[in-house]
Amino acid sequence: MFMKKNTLFILCLTLSFLGFSQTAQNFATSGQDSAPTVLTINSGDITVNGGDPITAISIGTFTSNYNSPTGSSTQCGNWYDFILNVTGGAADGTSVQGCDADFNGIDVTGFTTITLTSNDSDFATDTVFFDVDLLVTFTVSSPPSCDATLTQTTNVPTSGDISWTAATGAIDNYNVTVGTTSGGNDIYDVQLGDVLTTNIGTLTEGTTYYVNIVPSNSAGPATGCTEQTFTTFQGVVNDTQATAIPITPAAEGTGCSSAQFTLAFDLDGTTDSGVDGSCNGASTGLDQWFTWTATSDGLLFLDTAPGNPGIVVRDTSGNEIDCAQTFTSNATATIYSNGSGLTGGSASATIGFADNDSNAWTDTDGISYSWQNANVTINFSNLNGKNFLETYTTVNYNVNITGLSNSSNAVNTVTPTGGAVSNSTGSGSFTFTDAIHKDNNSGRSVAVSTDFTRPAGVTGSSYTVTDTASDTTINAGFTYPSFYIWATDVTTVPTNGDIVDGNDFDSDATELGNQANSINTTINNTDANPRAFWFGIRSTVNQPTTFQTGPSSALLSDTNVTTGNTVDLQPTSVPSGYTGENYTLYGITLQPGQTYVRIT
Repeated sequence: MFMKKNTLFILCLTLSFLGFSQTAQNFATSGQDSAPTVLTINSGDITVNGGDPITAISIGTFTSNYNSPTGSSTQCGNWYDFILNVTGGAADGTSVQGCDADFNGIDVTGFTTITLTSNDSDFATDTVFFDVDLLVTFTVSSPPSCDATLTQTTNVPTSGDISWTAATGAIDNYNVTVGTTSGGNDIYDVQLGDVLTTNIGTLTEGTTYYVNIVPSNSAGPATGCTEQTFTTFQGVVNDTQATAIPITPAAEGTGCSSAQFTLAFDLDGTTDSGVDGSCNGASTGLDQWFTWTATSDGLLFLDTAPGNPGIVVRDTSGNEIDCAQTFTSNATATIYSNGSGLTGGSASATIGFADNDSNAWTDTDGISYSWQNANVTINFSNLNGKNFLETYTTVNYNVNITGLSNSSNAVNTVTPTGGAVSNSTGSGSFTFTDAIHKDNNSGRSVAVSTDFTRPAGVTGSSYTVTDTASDTTINAGFTYPSFYIWATDVTTVPTNGDIVDGNDFDSDATELGNQANSINTTINNTDANPRAFWFGIRSTVNQPTTFQTGPSSALLSDTNVTTGNTVDLQPTSVPSGYTGENYTLYGITLQPGQTYVRIT
């Protein structure tokens, strides 16, 4: 009876360090239903588990849309449907034809390949957009990384809404603490779920707050999280009538160029005092208050963008003297650009003024406008996060158009080299014909040709001009983790087959930091006999010179180490052009149980 209880306790203890997480990974494509259009998903395309062991995969939401990613979803079953085929795993040989809900919930654990093929059901060719979520359940083996960062650190609103970027790894919760001093939690201390925003309550203007965001999952909380800070908005002093500030207007004819009269209502925290003028109707909108001693019976002001503000003048008793609404111009007096092609151009005009009685003033003033040059760019996103044994299969690209107020006046055509794009008319993803590994980062590019159309209302006559851009450089970064692995003795040198499994490190190899050249921790030899502890480091980095072991960090002595062994690491199936990465191995014999190891 005692042995059963002991076994149960050990089992529970083991499970407490493991947990399961489920997340969705989306796959999408588009094309003609009669082509047909095929969406292929290979087992190696599953990346949301971060390398943790997968326990189950099922089909979640399948969605199809007509003619656009957000178009109607009612045509499936009438104009077209889809055929699902599964190879390998729990659903090997499964073939299902239907629409959205017909595929949901199918267990595809262990699959090799999943294909979704469009099937034309009528006599017309239709453009279809379809995507599927694969629900991936995996064993969480390590806590998440401590890399969640605040998205706004200055001019944070006093309403107390804060947000942060997602941390790397499987996330169950975020513990967020906020204080008025470093390390404090007097403002907020709450464990949230997997969310990226929260309200911490009303805050004080112009104050610095200290924040710690610690993500966690079933394997435990992240460690080493760095405290962050943000500063709240500092509102303007003269936001109410009671806090009006004294000014001295510039002399007539000198202009309004002084910086003290440039008021950024929409940026500086100005609010609506609720005191309105007769020319404003129900609301003045945002307003600031000033006082001055009048030396003449007139006041000139410049009401430029943004917002074209007006002005209300009151006496010392608060009675309205005058109210001037925003500047308005002759709606028929169109000003055209003098540019051509993709050049923005400029134009100028002379403005005459009239008073409230429509009497023309003799004063005039000049006004100038300029138009931006139209331009298109296309750029790849950076790729990072994978180690040197892995590959990248896709990259995002962004098409950016500047110099236009109306995006419908531009039509893009995106052309890929070395793969296929998800969107031929704008930003999207680029799927490589040959996956990128550390030694084959060239030969892939995207180009965009954009037709810019200037309507007659912009230039007086309509014309179309073509601009082009391209990107040929994909920045794909790889890490080179150090590792340790056990062997029977120091004469048994680990080989590539011992260390690498497929496109990643074998489960028997414990990964350390990128190009780490030191260890300072307790190592547990779980075997009943002495074993060789092999420490592997990329050969091109600085190598360790000190090897010590002992019962604790305070009781260490130099130990014998076997040196001179190296191994070339490469994927089990070596891609074309791949060069193995040389690692230097250091072997230390460790007795059974716990040993403190310091390698520096």
